[in-house]
Amino acid sequence: MDSPVPLTLSTNRDEGPQTFRKSIGIQVDYAESGTAQLSMEVDNFHLQSLGSVHGGVYATLIDSAIAHAVWTGHADSQAGMTTELMVNFLKRVTQGSLQALARVGHLGQHLKIGSCDVFDDSGKRVAMGKATFYVATTSGV
Repeated sequence: MDSPVPLTLSTNRDEGPQTFRKSIGIQVDYAESGTAQLSMEVDNFHLQSLGSVHGGVYATLIDSAIAHAVWTGHADSQAGMTTELMVNFLKRVTQGSLQALARVGHLGQHLKIGSCDVFDDSGKRVAMGKATFYVATTSGV
């Protein structure tokens, strides 16, 4: 059996290994005081076979937005990971932009819970989600 790959963590969340989020075009607009706003332009790359935004794109947008809201106010010596993610798809989107607004609902010692609403260009809510994160000091991950 192969040895596990060592975990390396960036101490700067803005420069960390968030290549997947960045590779699909999700931008962080702001993250402060337990809230975050992320956005993206929908491209053909984001569409599934029926021509609407793929569910994995919504899941990544929601997960990333809640993660940024959770990390506001946390020390760089802490690391975490998603332990639960729930996404509800409400309306079909085929083009335009998406905006995710996330907020923290619970900040326990290790478990953090947040929620997120995703809106289209016209301001209609097209998806919503909830995520739970486990947070520990980097020495405990």
